[in-house]
Amino acid sequence: MGAFLLIKTGWRIILLMIDMRTLIFNYAISNAVCVLVIALLWMQNRARFAGLGFWLADFVLQFFGIVLVALRGFIPDFFSMVVSNACVFAGTILLIDGLGRFTDKRTSQIRNYILLAIFICVHGYFVFIQPNLLARNVNVAVGIIITCSQAAWLLLFRVDARERAIMRWVGYILLAFCLVAAGRIFLDLFVNPGDDFFHSTVFEGLFIVINQTLVIILTFGLFLVVNRRLVISLEQDVLERRRVESALRLSEERFFKAFHSSPDAITITRMSDGQMVEVNEGFSRLSGYSPEEALSSSTITLNFWANPKDREGCVAALRQDQRIHNAEYEFRNRQGEILSGLYSGEIIQLNDESHILSVVHDITERKRAEHALVESEERFRTLVEQAGDGFELVDSTGRFVDVNTAICQMLGYSRAELLNLSVPEIDPATSPERFAHLFNSLLDKSPATFEGQHRRKDGMVFPVEATASIVSISGELFALALVRDITERKSAEIMKERQRLARDLHDSVNQSLHSVVLLSETLTATLQKDNTKRALYLAERMQDSARQSLKEMRLLLYELQAAETGRETDFVQDLETRLAIVERRAGIQAQINLQGGLENCPHLWNKNLFWITIEALNNTLKHAQARNLEINLRCLPGLLELEISDDGKGFDPASRLPGGLGLRSMRERAALLGGELVIDSSPGKGTRVRFSASIH
Repeated sequence: MGAFLLIKTGWRIILLMIDMRTLIFNYAISNAVCVLVIALLWMQNRARFAGLGFWLADFVLQFFGIVLVALRGFIPDFFSMVVSNACVFAGTILLIDGLGRFTDKRTSQIRNYILLAIFICVHGYFVFIQPNLLARNVNVAVGIIITCSQAAWLLLFRVDARERAIMRWVGYILLAFCLVAAGRIFLDLFVNPGDDFFHSTVFEGLFIVINQTLVIILTFGLFLVVNRRLVISLEQDVLERRRVESALRLSEERFFKAFHSSPDAITITRMSDGQMVEVNEGFSRLSGYSPEEALSSSTITLNFWANPKDREGCVAALRQDQRIHNAEYEFRNRQGEILSGLYSGEIIQLNDESHILSVVHDITERKRAEHALVESEERFRTLVEQAGDGFELVDSTGRFVDVNTAICQMLGYSRAELLNLSVPEIDPATSPERFAHLFNSLLDKSPATFEGQHRRKDGMVFPVEATASIVSISGELFALALVRDITERKSAEIMKERQRLARDLHDSVNQSLHSVVLLSETLTATLQKDNTKRALYLAERMQDSARQSLKEMRLLLYELQAAETGRETDFVQDLETRLAIVERRAGIQAQINLQGGLENCPHLWNKNLFWITIEALNNTLKHAQARNLEINLRCLPGLLELEISDDGKGFDPASRLPGGLGLRSMRERAALLGGELVIDSSPGKGTRVRFSASIH
């Protein structure tokens, strides 16, 4: 306790020996030095770090405020008491803003400026309306606590960990300002400072000295912070420079590898005269010149550009747009051969001189291939146009995509009219659904030849034979068909069929009728002799011959009608028609059994399946003497089976088969479908004809 009193007494003696105005003047001088230090920091680092200008403004205001205090008694009280303390308060607000900018944690200071206005009003009240030094001291101390605590909170808590390690000592100094201000409030409450600032207690001088010391320490702390930032920035600059240098080396290595390994011709030439500075192996391959020969010449002296005006235009375009991308030019190699290339170029600066980085992609072979393709297409188009057969290219919906002159003349449409139509519109037997089925059938079996019908523009329908296949163009599937008008051939076939029918009529029906005539004459003679038994036998023979004649007449009539229709085959419907007209009228019980859907059966198979069945029925009708007949068709996914069986007299397969020509036709049609035909029969056991094929 005695020591404390001794120290207190000593400080009082020292401070009493020193005039308060002298302390203030000394405070102002030290502040001026601090202003100078901060000004130097600002001048040297203002472009590098944000917020230093606010620090300088803070110290300038602090200095200005201290000077105004020192001039108290010589200037109005408003300036020496109100404005001076307002400068201190405002400077601290600017310091907060500057620290926020420096640490990139800036916040709005509007609330602090509102507090500044309140502070000025309170201070003015206790200066002019109710003068009170204690109240003014408390007002100043509270203002310091509010502002400095905000700055300390920013530096000790809001900034990130790396920034906090740099700024924390400044934060501690700002906390010290808060503690000193709080201590001033505490002492002023217990020790009345009086009414005259320059003649107040000894503690007032102590607070001035402590604040002066803290300002100097703060200045030193800010100086260290900036220098630490500079060191870190320098380290980052060094690291960044090393990274850039490393990236530059890597980029140069990549450029070197890309430059020399590229299959394209790459050159670097002076823009002014075309002198080559660097070339790669791709240029040597394209031009035929070695790198040494190229580097001692220019593109002009090497006559590399097939047309020198192309180079002039290229350079002009580069001067205007700085770059060219995939422009097509012609070049000349060492042998004088003209080459086609896609040229890309860009202006680059080497040693402060403009150069052109050029890349030439050789497209000579592609151009030749394109030219050959164009010639091939022209030849194909000429061939198609001059062909006598019609050419149709249709998409998967049946729309015409391309046609030739022959099909236009065949149908009576112009090319433009026909390209607006579809297959169902010129084929009376083809619906959109039927065409889709036909198109899918071609996917499984292509090419395929089949007969159909076309309708002319005038409405006339005529038979055609089409050979169609599926082709892929640009990834899209189309049906390509060559169409031939077979009207004359059909007429010839009908005439030939009529001649055959006439022969059959003469050979079979005529013979049967002749037998009936002979038997009737013999029967008449026998009846005259009253030989009843013989007469009955002859009558039965006459009936058999008449029945056989009737069967053959019906068969001939059916074949004549079928030959004249000329329409597409509908397997089930046409078989039902045949059985109704021929077999059932001949007393044969016939039926058709269908298993599975006909949609599983390829549309192009209908005709061959139908005529295989017809040949089997003809043999049964002519030779089997059957009473019952059954047709079974199994059409399943991936498998087709057709069976025709009867209960006729049968035959021995080892012997010569009846109806030899018809059986050969059946086997030929079965082979066309890629299937197998088996005939199973024995005397007295009937006959079974089986056909089977896989559906792909």
